[in-house]
Amino acid sequence: MTLREICEFAVNRGMDLDPRGREALERQLRERAEEFAGLEGKARDLFDQERMRNPFGDTRLVTGDPGTEVRRMVVGIEIGVAEVLLAEALRQKGEPVDAIWSHHTSGIGPALADIEDTMWVQVHLMVEAGVARHVAEKLVRADMAGRSRGQDFRVVQVADALGIPIVGIHAPPDLYNLRYLRDLIEGAKPERAGELVEVIQDIPECRWLHDRGTPVRAVVGDERDGLGRLYLVMAGGWNPSPASFEALCEAGVGTFVLVATSAELNAIAARHHASIVVYPHWPADSAGMNLLLDDLCRTSPIEVVPVGEYIRARRGTGRVLPGQLRAGAVGGGGDTAVPGRGGGVAPDDGECPLAALQSTAERADSDDHLRGRG
Repeated sequence: MTLREICEFAVNRGMDLDPRGREALERQLRERAEEFAGLEGKARDLFDQERMRNPFGDTRLVTGDPGTEVRRMVVGIEIGVAEVLLAEALRQKGEPVDAIWSHHTSGIGPALADIEDTMWVQVHLMVEAGVARHVAEKLVRADMAGRSRGQDFRVVQVADALGIPIVGIHAPPDLYNLRYLRDLIEGAKPERAGELVEVIQDIPECRWLHDRGTPVRAVVGDERDGLGRLYLVMAGGWNPSPASFEALCEAGVGTFVLVATSAELNAIAARHHASIVVYPHWPADSAGMNLLLDDLCRTSPIEVVPVGEYIRARRGTGRVLPGQLRAGAVGGGGDTAVPGRGGGVAPDDGECPLAALQSTAERADSDDHLRGRG
């Protein structure tokens, strides 16, 4: 499968999973095409034509040949210069690396291409939760106005110099995770915050982090509290703004599930007697990426080198893959996993064949907790 095909696969699956529905996203693409048709001169030259094919503003081919065949890929939530140099070091050892996939895109030049196409799903989610549409639209627009595209091109420049392609894929895995978590909650039917914590804690990627000292927990409210109306913050690029958070509380949301929170959001929730449960950021992002990778690998097996806070686990096996390096070994101080080269798993179960991993987890007794992001 080529890099372009991987990106198209992710976009297509994201459109299937988006709570707005495929028809709404196809209408968005038509509107972008009409907008482009009416432009002239410099405005036409600067228009991102990918917006006519791809409704997600944070999913882009960043650098390299789109026709690159990908059989082995470095995959991370946070890709920095260190991870790009790691990919090159693996190449120098004779271990092929065809491309890099970064989940977070705001620090990788043009990977975060459009704020509106990234955040607008928040309007739909707020309306689902009971906020009036005209209020949700105004709040999200105000939030978008305070944000900007990434201007850091260091990772791209290093990858260009080394000839390593990069793709940024953010929204589709997050949408996988949103659907996955909704389905888990629908099946378990938790009634109290503590029961919801148990549902999330049983996710394989969360068990991995729990074993390293960071459990899922309710950071606002008591685990004995009833849930009330749930709001899952798994899509839309960022947490709701404080003003949006206030509106959601006023609309009757009783419990929020966030991948990271802040003192300001905690105070708003406490004032409205709402609860906040934190589904830790790296396990949450990893779960969505794993669900997408599992689907992708059923179509075209790809060997994965996990780095940059990403935890590789396959659904159907219920296990997190071994081979965790000690804290700080790669990429800015967090735990990562880097597989050895040989001995791929036979693809007899329809799942992704991965390299046999060097089992160094036993040596990771001093693992630091994974870094959180605000």
